[in-house]
Amino acid sequence: MTNVKKLEKLREVLADSDHWPMYGDICMRLVGIIDSPHTKPKKQTEWDSNSEELKLSSLLFSLIKERKPQWKCPDLQKWCKYINDLLRIEHRCPKRIAMVIRWCQQDTFWQSNILSTEKLRKQFDRLEDVMSKDTTFMSKEKLKQRQVQISKGPTMRDLLKDQHG
Repeated sequence: MTNVKKLEKLREVLADSDHWPMYGDICMRLVGIIDSPHTKPKKQTEWDSNSEELKLSSLLFSLIKERKPQWKCPDLQKWCKYINDLLRIEHRCPKRIAMVIRWCQQDTFWQSNILSTEKLRKQFDRLEDVMSKDTTFMSKEKLKQRQVQISKGPTMRDLLKDQHG
């Protein structure tokens, strides 16, 4: 007996009993859900070109493509799901994810092991730990951060103007 037939039988039994007011609505909803030929599966979220998920997925793909020009383009929308999980479920910072992506794609061991965002998410804690011990990479990143801070600050000309009015 199929689920629809079972629910139909349940509806008949409940309709003839005192329990219809209590359970009838639930039964009707279940029959409607199972009976409906137009029940669509939930549509997967599409990430637009400005989303962090797509930017980070594209970053990983572009770094892989630099080393392996013949690498075929993945479904970046699927890749975005794993980046979304890193951002929303594991509360990772987009800048930190980008840093880990850059590091793992320049590391001779990890570049051949992290070839998708699924693997990136799975290994993220380990990657972050090993990256933090890579003093050469970390000092380059600190230097970049200082340069960005300096470039955002006032220029020498601005400072001199302020002093001389």
